[in-house]
Amino acid sequence: MLDIIRFQFRQLLRKKIVYAITLLIFAVLFMILFFSGTAEEPVTTASEFAPNMLSIFIGCAALAAGSLVGMASGDDMSDKTINHEIMAGRSRAASYLGRVMPVLIAAPIVAMIVYGAPFLLYGALYGWGDTLPASVVLTRCLLAMLPMLRLCAFMAMLTFITKNALLTVTAAMAPSFITIGLATGAAQSSAVFSKLMERPWLISVADLAYYGTFDSWYTYNLKMETYMTYYPSIPAGNIAMTVILSLVMTAVYLVIGYHYFHFDDMD
Repeated sequence: MLDIIRFQFRQLLRKKIVYAITLLIFAVLFMILFFSGTAEEPVTTASEFAPNMLSIFIGCAALAAGSLVGMASGDDMSDKTINHEIMAGRSRAASYLGRVMPVLIAAPIVAMIVYGAPFLLYGALYGWGDTLPASVVLTRCLLAMLPMLRLCAFMAMLTFITKNALLTVTAAMAPSFITIGLATGAAQSSAVFSKLMERPWLISVADLAYYGTFDSWYTYNLKMETYMTYYPSIPAGNIAMTVILSLVMTAVYLVIGYHYFHFDDMD
């Protein structure tokens, strides 16, 4: 199995389409910051963007992660490489885990680069500011990797059930749009979604939106100028539930995917 894992990592590093998708989404997100922030005087700092943009960027990164999972774990199904491995005596467990484990490591890291690096680059060019400490944003970016891992495991399961990488890449659009909708409040007019955001750890897309959203309130000075104040802390109970459910559901999705693959007729 280790040789399959090493080969999959080499394949990931050589996939030009992975770099293309990652760089394209990164460039689009950075351009959003650039054209929004530099058009104002004084220039908007990176920390001023973080409370409003982080959750949207995480939603866009979910598309990059899902696409990576579909392309990486599903490529060998289209050209029947995985069939040849099994016919040559490889166990199905080795073929399955050898493809799933690399993408579960790589996809959340790629996602964090997509949603975190635009703020770092913009902050390096125009300053971080004092709206939010950089440590708070970094903590949220790291915590968001857990529900992202859970989502990637679901996409890997879907790939092995359908044996269709293109379908998985297309399906990755759904959690991306749902996360953005929850983050912007577009879907929260529904009572179901409102209740869901009270317990965001129940599903990965709500958890992703949760870690990109900051509680806030308005304050005014004597000139009636508006100032935003953000509360960056996260309850320890929410973090614990995120960690537990993300790891448990990741394991559940992997077991379901392997169960289907183990008994599947490899035509």
